[in-house]
Amino acid sequence: ADDFGGVMPGGNVTFAAGESSKVVTVAVSGDMDIEDHEGFVVYLSNPSAGALITAAFAAATIVNDDSPVVITPVIPVWLKP
Repeated sequence: ADDFGGVMPGGNVTFAAGESSKVVTVAVSGDMDIEDHEGFVVYLSNPSAGALITAAFAAATIVNDDSPVVITPVIPVWLKP
């Protein structure tokens, strides 16, 4: 739940007559932690009367966009004239 602001998201998807697909956007909370990519699954359930769910879930991945900090030491170089 930390990736979603502390609360697992949920809600309803409504299809208009003739629609057969929808884009579902899931907001995630960014952080500066260097971590692996993380997966989650969106499940569809409880279709209204007469509707049929043919794919009841979809998997997604939260891609880590944080880079490790790289410290490059500065080595002084002295040139003799």
